[in-house]
Parts: sequence; C-alpha cells; structure tokens
Amino acid sequence: QSHRIFKSELATRALSTVHAIICCFGAARTLYLDKALSTDSLWHSSQVARFYFSISIAHYAGNLILAAVMFRAYGALFLVHALASLAALSVCVFGQRFHYYGCMGLLWESSTLFLNA
Repeated sequence: QSHRIFKSELATRALSTVHAIICCFGAARTLYLDKALSTDSLWHSSQVARFYFSISIAHYAGNLILAAVMFRAYGALFLVHALASLAALSVCVFGQRFHYYGCMGLLWESSTLFLNA
C-alpha cells in the first residue's frame, strides 16, 4: 500500500510540474500578446487561452479521478481543488468568457513548482 501511494505521489508531482510549466508559460504569453484581454477582461475570448485552459481541464479531470480513487491518501482538499479548478476553467472554455481571469488563475499554478521541489 505504501509503495503504491509513493508511486502515485511521484507521478502526480511530475505531471503537475510539467502542467505548471506549460500552462504558466501559456497564460503569461497570452496575457502579454493579447492586449484585448486586459481591456475587456470579462467578455474577450482568446483561442490561444482556450488551448491552455483545455490542457488544464484534462489535468484537473485526471486529478479529480485520482483524488476520488485515492481519497484516503490525498484527502478532501485535493478533491476540492480539482473540482473547483475544473469548474472554473470549464466556465472559461465552454462559456467563452472570463479568459483574462482564467489566465490569471493559471499563473497561480506557478506555486506548484515550489511545492513540488
């Protein structure tokens, strides 16, 4: 049991680090290059931002499954984080609004790099 938890923890940390690098870079790049996002932060949508949001939706869907299957090992906070992130980014992608705030939210994923170190 302990070895299984260690393996899943290692894989989760590696995947979350890769996700953080890709999506933080993408969010920062989108915010820098698409000036319309900052002028119309509620309604302007960006295809590039939707791409990075979609990557994050897949990541958080995987986290949600992992948190549900290994609830005792990961706890309720990991499950809530996965649900909240999945819901927020789904609103951005499927509602085609709030892309500025979605990019700003993805920038918070940079803390993952320090948490996993």
